[in-house]
Amino acid sequence: MSKEAKLPRRPDCDAWCASDFCSAYYRVRDQNYQILRRRGVPTSYLTLTLSGCGFVRDSTDHVYRLEAGHLCVIEAQTPQNYGIWPGNSWYFHWVHYHTPPAWLPWLQAFPSTGVQGVRALRIRDPEKLKNLSRSLFRLHDRVGTTALVNQPLDLALAMNIVERCLLLVLKDAPPPSGLSDLRIQKVLRIIQENPFRALNLQELADKTALSESRLSHLFSEQTGESLSEVLNRRRLAEAKALLKDPICSIQNAAERLHFSNAYSFSKWFLKSAGQRPGAFRTKNIYYYAHGRLKSRIQ
Repeated sequence: MSKEAKLPRRPDCDAWCASDFCSAYYRVRDQNYQILRRRGVPTSYLTLTLSGCGFVRDSTDHVYRLEAGHLCVIEAQTPQNYGIWPGNSWYFHWVHYHTPPAWLPWLQAFPSTGVQGVRALRIRDPEKLKNLSRSLFRLHDRVGTTALVNQPLDLALAMNIVERCLLLVLKDAPPPSGLSDLRIQKVLRIIQENPFRALNLQELADKTALSESRLSHLFSEQTGESLSEVLNRRRLAEAKALLKDPICSIQNAAERLHFSNAYSFSKWFLKSAGQRPGAFRTKNIYYYAHGRLKSRIQ
């Protein structure tokens, strides 16, 4: 953790960010390249530096320098400020994604950088770094072009690529403390394997032979999030994926997620996502175009 006076001042305006899975490979030489999102975004942000240097900085000016081999993760909802390190170029992959609950203990294996909400792990094996880069290029095959993914099957395949990259990196890393309790592993696995079920605290407590209060405390202690937040975020992610499917109606989405009717689903979605499902659907339906997805509404 360090404070670097030589870094440029923050931009005056926040950068826009897509709300769903997107990725790209950038070769940055522009010394003015810098991204600021003061309130963070709903997605987590992963970046893999191949060469050159970049930085991440928090609101208290704590800075972490990203060098070749650094795989860095910025947690969802964390204020973001990152850019090119002065006097350098910066070649890197980046991915915005919604973190599945099952990944939370894995990410605890990444050492803290001292920058709020930022973890990073250094990959020193050139062959492993090359393999990771090759895998990420399956998400985005053109330099500087952002790839958007939100159809359910494409999203599953894209998340599988990111998951394989994380597992490859963590294969030789020390086991994270978050994996120490098998009961929490079981809960995360149940959540991951039952995306459409309305799971509740009592059911999960019964499956782990814990009291509801003990499970809630243990889950928060080991993942850093409340169980209710994780359950709701997982269900909301599945709801959004269904609404982006042109052949799935709002009524069908409500049924798949086990709501009693479309009205109850719409009321919950408005509270959780900040907009009605119809409005979300209109803005987020994507079509295939030349192997990539392009927005119907520019």
